Order: sequence, then structure tokens, then C-alpha cells
Amino acid sequence: MKVDLNEKARKLLSTVRQYRVSNMCFTDEKIFSINSVLNNKNSRQLLQCRHQRSEKAPIVVPWALKHFEPHNWTFKQDWAPDREAKITVKLWQQQFVDVWSKDIWLSNSLDLNPIEFAIWSILANKPSRTSYNYLDSLKVVLVKS
Repeated sequence: MKVDLNEKARKLLSTVRQYRVSNMCFTDEKIFSINSVLNNKNSRQLLQCRHQRSEKAPIVVPWALKHFEPHNWTFKQDWAPDREAKITVKLWQQQFVDVWSKDIWLSNSLDLNPIEFAIWSILANKPSRTSYNYLDSLKVVLVKS
């Protein structure tokens, strides 16, 4: 059963009222290619869930503990289908102090997912129009963007 937007908004507001949400850790990833992208809808690549489980937690947890107080941060994910597997959610709940589940967070919100709807498109705009001979060339353009 899908949760409607009003119910999600009430849960989010209730959660925020219960405690101060000052540090939000939001992660996302994007695959950049040295080849130019003609139609990014046709160039998608699906990754196995193992990629999500094995690589993200060992990087995010130490970084967040270093930059935030040990018990004063919230982990937020965009809840794409590959990130909502039960084993992945269970791992996050074990590893992270506080996880906002998909029944609280609006996964397709332009306002609440700034990386998805703003940063990636800006960052990928120039590099996507050109083919690069070397990965280092692509990295230079991404850093400049």
C-alpha cells in the first residue's frame, strides 16, 4: 500500500518536532563516462545491490562521525529501487544513527532531493557533450564544473 503525500508530510513533521535535525547526511552517486552521452535515458547502467552495501557504509559512517557529533546526524537516501532492498535497509539501520525511511521522505521531491534534480545535471552538463580519451581528462573537467 502506498503512503499518500499528506501522511508522509505528517510523519516528517512529527519526526522533526521530536528532535532537532541539524545534520543531514545525504549520499548519491552518478556514473560518468569518457564517451559523450547522446541520450542518457538509453545509457543507464544497473548495479547489483552488493555495490551499494559494500562500498557506501565504510565511507559514509567514518566521514559522518568525524564531521558530526556521534549521535547528532541523520542518514537520508533517495530510495531508488536498488536501495530499498530489505538487506540494504537493515544494514543501514545497524550502521547509521538515524535513517529516514521511504515512508517519511518524499523520494521524488525537487525540493528535498537537491542532488538528484540540480547538482548532477549541472555537473554533467559540459562533460556529457564531449568524448574524452583518458579518464584523467574527464576528472579535470568534472572538477572545473
